[in-house]
Amino acid sequence: IKMKIKVLSRNPEEYLRETSHDINKINRNYDDYIHPMQVAREYTRALNAVKLNRIFAKPFVSNLSGHKDGVIKMDRHPVRISWLVSCAMDGELRLWDLKTGQTIASHSFQCQLKGLSFSPCGTKLITSGSDCKLNIFSISDGLDVKFELTDHRLAESPLHSIDYSKNDSIFGAGGDSITIWSLHKKNPIKTYELSTEIVTCLKFNKI
Repeated sequence: IKMKIKVLSRNPEEYLRETSHDINKINRNYDDYIHPMQVAREYTRALNAVKLNRIFAKPFVSNLSGHKDGVIKMDRHPVRISWLVSCAMDGELRLWDLKTGQTIASHSFQCQLKGLSFSPCGTKLITSGSDCKLNIFSISDGLDVKFELTDHRLAESPLHSIDYSKNDSIFGAGGDSITIWSLHKKNPIKTYELSTEIVTCLKFNKI
């Protein structure tokens, strides 16, 4: 009786680590036939790498420290490009100077702020909150910048968003309904009732 025996011989150096601190070797088959999506994967990886390079090409510049709670809304000043206003969940309103990173004016509320918007000329700021009030501020210019509460409007429900139109006296607010207001009147000049939805973000077309 004749018997044929085949022996497989492997070189341990091809699959074993030299030391216990080395990374385990992984055998891969690079045959294009079993990797039909290889080109597509490489393209996606290269595209993601380019996107990440563009993101990290702009380094972190600075941070604005001062709020004690989470920031909800921000808006930039339409005239002074270095001014930025922000409101937090604890009802604190702050005006920042981006050149110095310092707070140049602040105001505190007893309610949670939900929206804010500068007038197109930059002389007025309107805020909305959970107390159903629209607070109208006049921003003084000069060395002593501060918020001066000049007027307010009372809505029927809390307002989650607010935005000025290109007209200095017309602005809109969103909540259980969409209301259009005028600085010259105490009540809304137009109301758009909604069925069940709540408006959390409202923007005017500036054109």
